[in-house]
Amino acid sequence: MTRLVPIVAAALLVSCSPTTTVPGSTTTTQLTTTTELAIEPAGYEMRACSSAPSRPWSVLCRAVELIATNHIDNPEMASLAAAAVAGVERAQSLEGAPVDRAPLRCTIPTEAFEGVCEAIALRSQLEGLAVQGLVEAAVHGMFRLGLDPFSAYLEPEYADRLDELGSGHVYSLGMILGARSVGGGACGPIGNGCDLVVLAVFDFGPAYQQGVLPGDVVETIDGLSTFGLSETEAVAAMHDQPGVTTTMVVRREAGSVSKALVHEDIRFDAVEFTMITADVAYLRVNDFSQEAAQMVGQILARTEVQAASGMILDLRDNPGGLVLSAQAIASQFLDGGLVMTEETRQRSVDVPVLAGGLADSSLQLVVLTNRGTASAGEVVAAALQGRGRALIVGSPTFGKNLIQQVFTAPGGGEYRLSIARWVGPGGMDIGGRGVQPDVAIEDDIATEIDEVAQTAFQLLIP
Repeated sequence: MTRLVPIVAAALLVSCSPTTTVPGSTTTTQLTTTTELAIEPAGYEMRACSSAPSRPWSVLCRAVELIATNHIDNPEMASLAAAAVAGVERAQSLEGAPVDRAPLRCTIPTEAFEGVCEAIALRSQLEGLAVQGLVEAAVHGMFRLGLDPFSAYLEPEYADRLDELGSGHVYSLGMILGARSVGGGACGPIGNGCDLVVLAVFDFGPAYQQGVLPGDVVETIDGLSTFGLSETEAVAAMHDQPGVTTTMVVRREAGSVSKALVHEDIRFDAVEFTMITADVAYLRVNDFSQEAAQMVGQILARTEVQAASGMILDLRDNPGGLVLSAQAIASQFLDGGLVMTEETRQRSVDVPVLAGGLADSSLQLVVLTNRGTASAGEVVAAALQGRGRALIVGSPTFGKNLIQQVFTAPGGGEYRLSIARWVGPGGMDIGGRGVQPDVAIEDDIATEIDEVAQTAFQLLIP
């Protein structure tokens, strides 16, 4: 017997004749029911992805091909197929062309995906749901339920909204989001103990002005429930152009409230610098661009910095950026050894400290972090902590040690696929939990004092 998918509309007992699927061939299975139905399902036909599939099946075939070739965890086909079936089962109202009563023609990558074809046939033919939407639901299911929290399939309308890969930053609204479990670790998909949480709010911008608070749980975005979405999908749905209003409902202890936020064109300087005293310098890095790496080098070469005894390196709310920039900035404070190791399915690559660092161990270093410190920001924090070069003050970082690559999907969507992971010195794995601070302290947004920076300064003054 072939596995049958329960129909949401009614408890239907469905049986089908045994079938054997041979890749490259076409098989037809007639479905019959033991209860009287208004419309009898017309069955399905299957063929292999090598038969030049058309949309929407090409989206599924290409996804499986890329996952099988590139994903860091090399998931089994049976697990991917089960996740795809679950995605079909969870699909609700879907837009698309009218249902064709003829046998459904499925194109599947391997024999393991026969259940996906059957699930789509049942829901499309018995419930009138659009086949294209069901196939895309299967692809979403693979990414949301079968892969890591940062891999995602983005449909065309969302594909061009994200520049940074899954850091959770929505600069135009002035806040940072993350899918978090009860214990605070990264999770996915959203729902059933995994909430989309506001991790940080910039002290300016739309979110701050409208009273959005760290810890708020985002329930809907422009009427779209976040339940079942991946973090990347939810963040993509939140992004939009300056002047556009995004309305979200957030849950907090006092109940749910609606917030209408107008996107703004918010820009940051790559690096900010000041001398707090003659002995203590303050250096904030807002991203890891090529410009930021060059500016840090120029600042560290300044006479007043060379004469200082201590420095605060502020990486809070830094979403990351170029690995080469992170390598260059970390190398300014280290003497030889490794910054990190990047691991793919095929090999491990050591990322060494670059020669010529300008800030030797005579310059005491304290690094500030929070939940908005992500990706390349975490590379630097982990390297400096793991090498014993700096104390970390603040709160745990975002917890993203997976590196994504963007692949174009048929029809203009995107697959964002985790193809590598990095570990810090000594094998430090920050995945999910983040870089843990040596001195844990939160900034109190109700005060005008930056308690985290103040604590760091007290650690540096003679």
